[in-house]
Amino acid sequence: MKKILHFFILITILTFNKFYSQSGSPDCDTAQGICSGQGGPYNNSYQGAPGANPAGYGTVNCLNSTPFPAWFHMQVGVSGSMNFTLTQTTNSGTGNPDVDFALWGPFNSLPGACDNLFDFSPGYTGPSNVVDCSYSASATENIDIVNAIAGQYYILLVTNYGQQAGTYTINQTGGAGSLSCDIVCGVDLGPDELYCSTTTTCTTLTATFNQAPTLAGTPTYEWYLGGVLQTTTTTNTLNVCQNGTWEVRVTRPGCSDLAIDQIEIAFSSPPNLNTPPDLVGPNNDCAPVFDLTSVIAGMVSPASPTDYNVYFYLDLFDSFSGGTTASSYISNPTAFTPNPAVDTYIYVRVEDINNSTCAEFTEFQVLVNCGIIIVQPSDLYACDDISNDGFEIFDLTTQSATILGTNNPANYTISYHTTQAGADD
Repeated sequence: MKKILHFFILITILTFNKFYSQSGSPDCDTAQGICSGQGGPYNNSYQGAPGANPAGYGTVNCLNSTPFPAWFHMQVGVSGSMNFTLTQTTNSGTGNPDVDFALWGPFNSLPGACDNLFDFSPGYTGPSNVVDCSYSASATENIDIVNAIAGQYYILLVTNYGQQAGTYTINQTGGAGSLSCDIVCGVDLGPDELYCSTTTTCTTLTATFNQAPTLAGTPTYEWYLGGVLQTTTTTNTLNVCQNGTWEVRVTRPGCSDLAIDQIEIAFSSPPNLNTPPDLVGPNNDCAPVFDLTSVIAGMVSPASPTDYNVYFYLDLFDSFSGGTTASSYISNPTAFTPNPAVDTYIYVRVEDINNSTCAEFTEFQVLVNCGIIIVQPSDLYACDDISNDGFEIFDLTTQSATILGTNNPANYTISYHTTQAGADD
C-alpha cells in the first residue's frame, strides 16, 4: 500500500544542487539511489576518500580503466525513454575532470542485480545487458535509456578518471519517462499490523526513510486516519490506538517530493463463542433443508453478529486454514441439505471482521430424522380347516407391498415378529 507523489517544483530543483550533497557507494551492492529531480551533487571518489578504490576493476565493457568507482541505482517510475547529463566538477573549481560511466539493465528487482552485470559480475554468462557506456575524455557525458518500463531497475557505474576530489551531478534532461523517487525520498511504515489479543490495544508506528537523509533539517510528518489529518509531528513515531488505515505524509529537506505510505491497523480479540445447538430436521424428512446461519446470533451472544464473518465447513482442517472458495466452505449456508442425507458434523470458523486471522472455532451437528412412512395394513382372517385345531397358516409377506406403499422396496427389509420386543431387537 505504498505510493509516492511527485510534485516537481521548479524553484526547488533549480536551487537544490547548491545544498544537496551525498556520495555514490564504492560497492555495487550498496549503490546509492538516484531519481529524476534529485540530481545531486554527489561526492565523487578520490585518493584518500572513505572507501576509495583507486585501481577500480580494470577493463569493464567500454571502460579501459575504472579508477575510483562510484555506484548508483535507479528505478523507473513512469515508462518511457530518458536522457541524463552526467557532469563532474572539482571542489577547487579549477576545472572539470574526465568522468566515465557504464549502465546495466533492466532488472525486475534490485536484490541480486549486481550478480548479473555483463563483463563485470564473476560467473555471469548471460547476454549483454549493457544499456549505455562511455569512455570519452569529457567531463560531461550523456546517458540514454530507451523504452524504460515502470518498476524496472538500472545499475550505474561512474568512474573518476581525473582522480580529483569533486562532485557529480546526474540530471534528467529529456525523455517522456522518469525515475521513481521512492527509492531516494520514500518512507516506509512497514507491513500491516493486525493484532489478535485481549491485552494489546495500542501500537507505535515508525516511519523509516528508504534512504537516509543527507541534508540538514527536520522532516515534517503529517499523520492521517481514514484520510483525516490527526496530528503533525517532527518525529518519525506515533502511538495509535484506533483501527483503520493510517497514513504518513512526509515533507523532507532535500526532497522535492511528498513521501506517502499507508498501513492497516486492527486491534482484535479472539471471539468468545457459545456452543451452538444441533439442528434437527423434521420427522420423516429424508432431504431436509437447514439454515445454518440460524445459530450465529446465539453462538456469538452477547456480541453482535455484525462484528464477525462466519463460515461453515464440512472438513475440520478446512475450517482451521480458512479460505472462501466453493470447494472449502459451504457457499449457501442458509439452504444446506446434507449429502448424503445423514447426520453431518458442521465445523464453524468465526473471524473478527477487522482481522480474518483472529478466529475461533466450534462445531455442531445437523440431524436427519428420516423415519419411513408406512401404511397400516388390514388384519388377516382365515376360517379353521376341518381339523378344527385352532391353527391356520398365514403368508404375512402378502402385506409387505401394502405396508411399504410408495416406498422403494429395494431400500428396505421387512421382518415380522410376534412381540414388540422382538421387533425392537
